[in-house]
Amino acid sequence: MGKSQPINDATDELQQPLLADDQEQLNDILSSDAIPVVIAEPVSSESMIRSDVILPSDDNQGRWRDGLFNCCSYGCCHPSFCLPLNCPLIGIAQVMRRMSLNLIGKRGNESQATLTFFIIFSIACIILCFGPKILISSLGIAMQSSEGTNQTFMIVLPCSIATFFLFYLIVITRRAIRKRENIPNGCCGPCDDCCVAAVFPCCAVGQAMRHTANYNIYRAVWISTTGLPDGIERNSQPALSTEHVLDQRVESV
Repeated sequence: MGKSQPINDATDELQQPLLADDQEQLNDILSSDAIPVVIAEPVSSESMIRSDVILPSDDNQGRWRDGLFNCCSYGCCHPSFCLPLNCPLIGIAQVMRRMSLNLIGKRGNESQATLTFFIIFSIACIILCFGPKILISSLGIAMQSSEGTNQTFMIVLPCSIATFFLFYLIVITRRAIRKRENIPNGCCGPCDDCCVAAVFPCCAVGQAMRHTANYNIYRAVWISTTGLPDGIERNSQPALSTEHVLDQRVESV
């Protein structure tokens, strides 16, 4: 019983209000420049998807996560291989949605990025659904018609527009990735992205998909605007409340 008295005295002492000098000293400590002041702000809708999804590790900063031809890094049934091969427009649309890009390759808010995805997705669906039928019909008409030049033009024009649209999206997306992560140009210099998009478009889309998502941590999703699970938070860390930050500062003192 004799040993419990000091503990009770200490508890009573802690529960007493601070003296004026102690309160002034605590205020001086909290307002000191030596202690960083953290102000919690609400997360805006323009926040990028969490950094460990979009960005590689610090060791990979300034370079691509893997090579252009590492298409089968996660197997032949992985979306990063199948989508660029069968429908590269949807693959590049997912990459643009992850990076919140609009149709001119600039950073936009969440609604603009979502609209961009659905525009590209709609175009891709139209091409997949009606493209083969139109192509076969036009080819049959061209073979039966004496005006072969005009019919050939009807076939080449839609294919050229779709190909150029994919080329354009790959170039602006790769440039956005380079700018964001300070990746230098390759062997072709300033024309590197254009050359890659023109010669190896499917490989370029696959590389962008692997670079902007850490598939070693997060599984790939086929039907998704980002190609990633919906439960992934959009920030590298949750916003802290002001009270929690102040408590941490007092404890550190």
